[in-house]
Amino acid sequence: MNPSRKIVKRAVQRKATLPTDVYVSRQSSLVALLKRCERLFKSGDDAHFTIHGLGAAVSKAVSVALAFRERHSDVAAVDITTSTVNLVDTVLDDSDEDNDEATNQRKNSAVHIRIHKVKVKE
Repeated sequence: MNPSRKIVKRAVQRKATLPTDVYVSRQSSLVALLKRCERLFKSGDDAHFTIHGLGAAVSKAVSVALAFRERHSDVAAVDITTSTVNLVDTVLDDSDEDNDEATNQRKNSAVHIRIHKVKVKE
């Protein structure tokens, strides 16, 4: 790579978030994520939430879902969806006198894990 070029990663473009969305990053605390999931799950009879992980956070998102399901295996159902997200980066070139910004497109894996309550048959 040219040393005069710098790649700046842009924020991910995503749909409007819902109160039931839990976004996971590499820096997210596992304990804090589990507490948030517990609070969302106990919010009502038809409670559900979705855990989202992108790129390096996919494994942590799966870990959160598995830990939550282990605690609530009798009343929680899990639906997993994977996708590929298009990302755009800005490429800055110091040697370019016009200061034109070029873009670089790349793809990254994402996981969306929906956890919802199931009725317990008595």
